[in-house]
Amino acid sequence: MANCPGRKARQLGLLLTLVLSSISFIFPPVPAYADTPPLSLQFYGTVYDNGTAVGEGFSVVARVNGVQKSSAATDTKGMYGVSQMFLVNCEAGQVIRFYVNGKAASENITCGAAPARLLNLYLTVAAPVTQTIVATILGKSESITLSDGKLAAGRELSSADGRVRLKLETGTAINLQGAATLLAAGETNPPVSADNSTALRAYAFSPAGATFSPPATLKLKYETAWLPAGVSGSALYMAYWTGSAWSRLSSTCNTTDTLVSAPVSHFTIFAIRAPQAAAPAARVVSTNILGKSDNITLSGSVLSAARTLSSADGRLSIALAANTTVNLPAGRNITVVQLASPPAAPAGAKLLEAYSFDPDGAGFSPGATLTIKYDPAGLPADVQESGLYIASLSNSAWTGLTSTPNAQAKTVSARLDRFSIYALLGKVTATATTPAKPAFVASDLAVSPRVAAPGDQVTVSVRMVNSSTTGDNQTVILKLNDKNEAQKDVTLEPGKSQVVTFGVSKSEPGIYTVAVGSITAGFEVREGAAPALVTGLSWPLLVVIGLGGLLLLVLVISILFKQR
Repeated sequence: MANCPGRKARQLGLLLTLVLSSISFIFPPVPAYADTPPLSLQFYGTVYDNGTAVGEGFSVVARVNGVQKSSAATDTKGMYGVSQMFLVNCEAGQVIRFYVNGKAASENITCGAAPARLLNLYLTVAAPVTQTIVATILGKSESITLSDGKLAAGRELSSADGRVRLKLETGTAINLQGAATLLAAGETNPPVSADNSTALRAYAFSPAGATFSPPATLKLKYETAWLPAGVSGSALYMAYWTGSAWSRLSSTCNTTDTLVSAPVSHFTIFAIRAPQAAAPAARVVSTNILGKSDNITLSGSVLSAARTLSSADGRLSIALAANTTVNLPAGRNITVVQLASPPAAPAGAKLLEAYSFDPDGAGFSPGATLTIKYDPAGLPADVQESGLYIASLSNSAWTGLTSTPNAQAKTVSARLDRFSIYALLGKVTATATTPAKPAFVASDLAVSPRVAAPGDQVTVSVRMVNSSTTGDNQTVILKLNDKNEAQKDVTLEPGKSQVVTFGVSKSEPGIYTVAVGSITAGFEVREGAAPALVTGLSWPLLVVIGLGGLLLLVLVISILFKQR
């Protein structure tokens, strides 16, 4: 019982200790600060980008010494700190910096005691960097402008002839790899492809590796004449060179405008390519050359091996080289026949022989060689071997071809690119003429008597005059009723004349026409006609005799008068 007060005292102390421990746990002691306690600042406001309120969902962050202190997102009106409290814990004097989507706003706040405050945030927008690029497409130059590396306005760059076109959309990012300020496109020899496709045209674009985002549209124009045999325009596509091979692009071919288009995202070598054509079916064409039958085999329309088609006698042949394209209508064969009645030869030429080649208009590329053999003995006298040539008939007129005569082989050859009517012609050579002898002119044709009895002699006389400037001899021919009756050789000096006399006798009664040169006369043989008193004399001589007799008579009368 003596120990009871001490035990109660210990129990009371223990209970007090437990009460104090509970109070200290529930109400912890306030820490002691050596400096000013931290502040908690509240902000709200609108975020502006280039003077315009931003939209919903822009991230707003407050940092102190690079450490994020608070964050919020803008609402539909571009405001922050309204629907969600924006509190920044800082110490007095610290600088609070604000960021919107990672970009620094122009506002900075120094931490200090202040109630909730309005703070609008403004983004600082840097002036865009502009760049002018000169684009040269096959020699045609144009300028385009980039703003911060993007195309300010959409453009289609093209060559002067429209063969190459590059379409760029507005806002296209163009990266020239920092090495060039010039876009250029020039035609180039395409690298060889291992896929058996054919490059119709290729163009090199520089700087190589320049990129476009989104891709540009490249358009390349083609000509139908470029298409390989058996390939249609719709089969064309565009490809780019990777540095070791051609890579096909997703292409579109417009056969109406003859354009191949494809999206391109970088610069390199681009080409219009044609796939390998399928092997054409073999075609056997029958031939008949002046009766000799044969045939040729075409691969599609191409003759794979050289052939010579000829007549049995070898006087006509057609030589076709390997890989000659023979354009024949479907189902038609080759026939050559000689024409029996060909069109007349042109002036200054003679037609020796002509042939019809069927089907008319069938073509050859490259041309065939036509060779025609000739017989020198059969040539006209006024046609020389060197003057022979081959001609074609077109619109009813002969057109001479460039021909090659071979005097040794006795042939004439010419190139022809289509079937028609062809002929061997010869140029007429002018023959040398013998100078005409000096002209003797006949005049004063006389016949005596005009009427004679059968068997009586009739005298024909004519005066021949040498009208030339040289002396010569000439045969004077007497014709009786258009038949040669007699002739005499006469030699006369220039300007001289001579009377030539003929005597003729006819027993048959009738009228006879006498001609010397171009002048004529006549006489009649009649039964019972008085015989001629004087024969063998010409009328000039008779005149002389008559005058002499008259003179003698006058002289006798004069003498008689004197004697009286």
